[in-house]
Amino acid sequence: MDMERRIILFMVLSVSILLLFSMMQSQKPVQPPPTSAPTSGEQGVATTPVSAYPEQESKPGLTPSEFTEPQEIETLNFDEAEKIIVHTKNYYVTFSTLGARPISWLVNPKNSVNEKSDVLPSTSTMVELIPQWLPFSASREFPFDITLLEYGGGIHNEFRTMLYQAQSYVTPEGERVIEFTSPPNRQNVRVKKIFAFPPEGYMFKFSVKVLNEGDAKLVFDNDGLGMSIIWGAGLGSRKGARLSADMRYFRAIFRVGKKVKKVTPKLHKAFSYFGNIIWGGLESRFYLAVLISPDAGFKKFATTVKERNLIGLSENELKHLSRLVSTAELSLPRFVLEPGKSYEQSVETFVGPKYYDVLQATGYGLQKSLFGWLRPFCVILLKIMQVFYKLTSNYGWSIILLTIVVRVVAYPLTIKGMRIQAKAMAEQQRIRPLIEALNQKYKDNPALKNKKLMELYKEHGINPLAPLRGCLPMLVQMPIFFALYILLIQAIELKGQSFLWITDLSGPDKLLTFNFSLPFLGSNLNLLPILMGASQFFISKISSPGGAVDPMQRQMALLFPIFFTVLLYNFPAGLILYWLVSNVLQVGQQLIVNKYVKEHLSEQQHKSKS
Repeated sequence: MDMERRIILFMVLSVSILLLFSMMQSQKPVQPPPTSAPTSGEQGVATTPVSAYPEQESKPGLTPSEFTEPQEIETLNFDEAEKIIVHTKNYYVTFSTLGARPISWLVNPKNSVNEKSDVLPSTSTMVELIPQWLPFSASREFPFDITLLEYGGGIHNEFRTMLYQAQSYVTPEGERVIEFTSPPNRQNVRVKKIFAFPPEGYMFKFSVKVLNEGDAKLVFDNDGLGMSIIWGAGLGSRKGARLSADMRYFRAIFRVGKKVKKVTPKLHKAFSYFGNIIWGGLESRFYLAVLISPDAGFKKFATTVKERNLIGLSENELKHLSRLVSTAELSLPRFVLEPGKSYEQSVETFVGPKYYDVLQATGYGLQKSLFGWLRPFCVILLKIMQVFYKLTSNYGWSIILLTIVVRVVAYPLTIKGMRIQAKAMAEQQRIRPLIEALNQKYKDNPALKNKKLMELYKEHGINPLAPLRGCLPMLVQMPIFFALYILLIQAIELKGQSFLWITDLSGPDKLLTFNFSLPFLGSNLNLLPILMGASQFFISKISSPGGAVDPMQRQMALLFPIFFTVLLYNFPAGLILYWLVSNVLQVGQQLIVNKYVKEHLSEQQHKSKS
């Protein structure tokens, strides 16, 4: 196998690893439901009848062909409930007094850490994190649903559908607080849920208070667990062309000690972990929702796709979307309530975009949800890209400048590796006629042929393993290249950012959109992957020493760029832009190496004549 084939094999293996990373690392804003604007006197907290909430068929983003709600679904009774709206710098949350839980959670996707303005953002620019395409059935779960686990196996989840009394106020510090109080259940247990939102930021406090108003002592102890809180069903998931691209990043996530664990939720296959859990919840490609217990007070983390959340979905939707309506459930330890006593537990909560600096600022290690084991490299590259963004105010140019920096830093190793390979290829080319003669002469005796071939290499001073040395400098650079790949896939900084004709660097560049779909390519003309493939083809053409290319190499030189173009056709434009610019720079490096090869061949020919 000559060096050209080794390079091709190396790159194919690299792509395979990239795809594996893509599997492992596995939103266009929506309009909020019509609501009454918060009154200025309430400073961001408003109360209106929940009956104003739109009917299922009128929810934005749904068409009759996408979803039709069966008549037998029992819908939630909003007529007797109210909705409470909280509008902060980062949130626009709609709570229902039916279950005391949010039914819409709009989040500001912009990184507002350094913004000075006190103006509340418009809901039209916010992103919905509670799936509105799911039927609002009576069995469906919502974030902050609670379940009390009684000794002897009793499970009390009736608090999900009780009609709570609501009280809202603003503290002197500007914190927006909503208190929900349930009626007593059959055992005279009453529940209070309290949400406290600061004026800005993606962190807030959620508290649960359980009161025993009866005459009997109550033991809430089910295998050591007393109460569970969930986030779900789903997180920021939506239907559409981008769904398949983002689905691989939707997972349940939790932290134990210093380790962050991620689980892919599956239908009919629950996952549970018992231990001292610091935080847990769900993550999508760009968003994270987790409940945090700083003293590791959670004793169990569980995730599953519950059938109760799938009612009303078609068979095709169950097959493709069930993963996106999973729940994350965190359980607190057992507790005992004497008559007239109460139990209260508070947890911190993060719900928002996965900006690295925002996650790091929480102090709970949430930044570990990003980038995986290559995080140190990704963070360095992210910081460099952010510096370039401050200079250019455009992430397209930032990616180009970052690519140049990476190529410049890697230039010595790249050139060294390319020269080693080129020199080995030139030496192989010089004795190729002799090798072909041996192949012909000893074609029926492979063992003797190999022996004679080794003697030939030794006679001409050629190390047959020398080409492998040229791969070592490339392998040293692989962490950087993989880190760039992961960064440009996961960085929310690129979402919604435009460059030239590209409207969103986190998705395909979409130069043109057709009213029909093509196999593998879809309904868009993406120009960047085509340019990338053309540049790859040009690199293959100029990479052959002395212009000697056998038929197999010609086929690979043609098929390899086509393979990459199709494979990466619908990848994020930011990643393809990096690859294209990197290829353009590699052309320059290859021309330098070609000059070196030409000089080396001339030198070898001169030695042969002398």
